Amino acid sequence: MGELLSMTGFGRAEAQLNDYRAAAEIKAVNNRYLEISAKISPSLYQFEARAKEIIRGSIGRGRVFLVLNDLSSSLRIGEVRLDESLCRALLQHLREISQNIGLEGEITFDHLFPFAEYLHSTESIEVIPELLEAAEAALKGAVNNLGEMRRNEGFALKEDFLSRLRNIETGVEKCEGLALTNPQRQLEKLRERIAELLGNNELDPYRLEMEAVILADKLDITEELVRLKSHCGQFRKILEEGSPCGRRFIFLIQEMHRELNTSSAKADMPELSYLVVEMKEELEKMREQSQNVE
Repeated sequence: MGELLSMTGFGRAEAQLNDYRAAAEIKAVNNRYLEISAKISPSLYQFEARAKEIIRGSIGRGRVFLVLNDLSSSLRIGEVRLDESLCRALLQHLREISQNIGLEGEITFDHLFPFAEYLHSTESIEVIPELLEAAEAALKGAVNNLGEMRRNEGFALKEDFLSRLRNIETGVEKCEGLALTNPQRQLEKLRERIAELLGNNELDPYRLEMEAVILADKLDITEELVRLKSHCGQFRKILEEGSPCGRRFIFLIQEMHRELNTSSAKADMPELSYLVVEMKEELEKMREQSQNVE
């Protein structure tokens, strides 16, 4: 039995190896595809590709935000070097903008400081294996914590889906009962209308029988209800299989919505239309929840 996973969650962890310590925070929100945004300390730039590989191994869909910090960098403050050419380029750019928009005053280092994290030359930063190992341990811990939250939310989503499925299945059963009596009811209405039109003239039984056959065929929603029950069964099966399943849920909900529309239009029966509206409300809530499922 698979697990249903929510696309939303948060995880954080720290790890230390000798004198090197790193912290990772990871947040995931809904998205159609997997997108990863990373904010990483300059001393860990070499780890970015590996970090995204770890995330892809655990998350299939969603927008993921990663913050990875080197907590031991203060111990190596003497190693920090800004790239002079990058600083000069930024200074020139800021001066051009200042001139273009009419700002007065000289650009100082205080104006450059907010951009300090972007002014490091990644080629000159020493790669420290212990720090990279600490970063990987921290990231894996954060991913595990995120996964736990996603599983807990997925369990709640699964219970909600099952509850709404039961409501829809109950509605389908009621529709089946109404559908059995609908042709006879509509035939009585047809007989009454024809009698009003004919007045005292005799009604042709054969013609009425033919009309009844045609009417019963037009009103028959057996196929639609059978497909609805089949879709409900498929939904349950996918729930048990677990994620990834969000896209399949959305497809099935669209098909169920289509069958309900067809049933309501064909039956032309107020009681059945009311049941269809109730089931559509459940489907709409399921559709919204499906956006949260991986």
